[in-house]
Amino acid sequence: MKDGDYRHFLVIVPQVIPADGSTKACIHLINLNEFVSLTCTLHTNKDDITLIKEVIRDTNWHRCISFQDSILYIAAADEVKLNVTGKGDTYQFEKIKKIHLDKRQKSSIFIQTDKPFYKPGQTAKFRIVSMNEHFMPDLAQIPLVTVRDPNRNRIAQWLNVTTQKGIGDLSIPLASEPIQGQYKIEVQGAKSIAEHSFTVEKYGEICFFLIPVYLTNA
Repeated sequence: MKDGDYRHFLVIVPQVIPADGSTKACIHLINLNEFVSLTCTLHTNKDDITLIKEVIRDTNWHRCISFQDSILYIAAADEVKLNVTGKGDTYQFEKIKKIHLDKRQKSSIFIQTDKPFYKPGQTAKFRIVSMNEHFMPDLAQIPLVTVRDPNRNRIAQWLNVTTQKGIGDLSIPLASEPIQGQYKIEVQGAKSIAEHSFTVEKYGEICFFLIPVYLTNA
């Protein structure tokens, strides 16, 4: 066989693109024996964005393209297609791939109290850590934080909590005669929900019992 019979092209592109555009499309050209004009275009129902337009002179060539620079165009469109075409004197190819944007930005919320048990009258301090899907601090406000007693009564609430580098520090003073048992912290984030429990009880008290002692004469 002639070398030209082994000419191949390969386009690798994810069907779903993360909301931050942190993924790539890769193009591979193999065993070319002539110059090929390569064009890679992002077609939307509003715009056409050219990602690559050049003449390939190498026998074997590959390149990966990030979607981060064009993510705003993708987010504003209802339908997006990636079109890769190559044209040479004797070799031509085309690949059209429909892609979607995952607009659901995932995040995680972690809650930590300064200790698991509290006495009545103490202050329960807790920290909320909000992180995005890459485990980086999520700087968005936390819409709702609630603390409930063992009877599910709401005893404290915070709205639109502003974090410092993804961390929010809150506290609640406990009553001198509270309901004893398990309390629950509920955090409603923009994209996720988290819960954490702590216990309030009169622990560590010393009890004295009078034990009768009978003396007998030997």
